[in-house]
Amino acid sequence: MKLSTRGRYAVMAMTDLAQHYYANKARGESALSKPVALTSVSERQQISLPFLEQIFQDLRKFGLVESVRGAHGGFRLSRPPEDIWIGDIISSVEEVVDITRCQASDGCLKGHAKCLTHDLWADLTSQIDGFLNSVSLNDVISGNTGKRSNSSAQVSAHLS
Repeated sequence: MKLSTRGRYAVMAMTDLAQHYYANKARGESALSKPVALTSVSERQQISLPFLEQIFQDLRKFGLVESVRGAHGGFRLSRPPEDIWIGDIISSVEEVVDITRCQASDGCLKGHAKCLTHDLWADLTSQIDGFLNSVSLNDVISGNTGKRSNSSAQVSAHLS
């Protein structure tokens, strides 16, 4: 299984915005009011600006970020980092995390039969999906992603 560059970059960029959210909050400013220019995110995260612009169009359509126009415009999180899930970020850029080779849930062999390991991979995909939907941007910033459920930790250990 490999998450595409688009999905990884979306998570990186959103984490960058979350860091700015907390920096604004620490300065006593309204955390959701100050936008971040994509050129700054692009430079810090070393992501091509045109690619980042495409990603942020999807993030905005999904309601995860808001755009602010003008000389000091940019993007900001639409809600606090603890309310934004990694699974939502990945879904917003039309990523599907699926490690089965089957395109349909009814099977990948002729006659729509399931291969011998279909259920194994489908269950693992479900575990990964559950993990990504249980980790918030706040968890990523605070380094708490490894402290999720035991079953998620077991999945991570087996994937290494």
